[in-house]
Amino acid sequence: MITFRTKGDLSKTQRWMIKARMALKYGNINALAQKGVNALSSATPVDTGKTAASWEYNVEINSGHMAIRFYNTNYSKWDTPIVIYLMYGHATRNGGWVPPNDFVTPVLRPLFEEIAKDMWEEVVSVR
Repeated sequence: MITFRTKGDLSKTQRWMIKARMALKYGNINALAQKGVNALSSATPVDTGKTAASWEYNVEINSGHMAIRFYNTNYSKWDTPIVIYLMYGHATRNGGWVPPNDFVTPVLRPLFEEIAKDMWEEVVSVR
């Protein structure tokens, strides 16, 4: 069992934690999310260009976490995002098969790494 004992108060630590939370909450997350939309748009396979132009994002900030949700608003007549067909492949009308093309993961991985780095720098710079 591990036991901790402290003397004094933790007011400086609490103040730092509040500032760190505010830095994370109001950091440059929207700029990074827009960068993700731009990267997804440029990596999306182009036929008409409608799917590439239909990327959007939403930033959700709740107590304890923050999330960026990327989504595409170009849907098929079956109410399925076209991106799903591109990423996972699909059958064609004449019985053929279009193979999957996961272009999203390679595009977003460096962005998520950049977000993690930027958020960490914001947290440690809070004094």
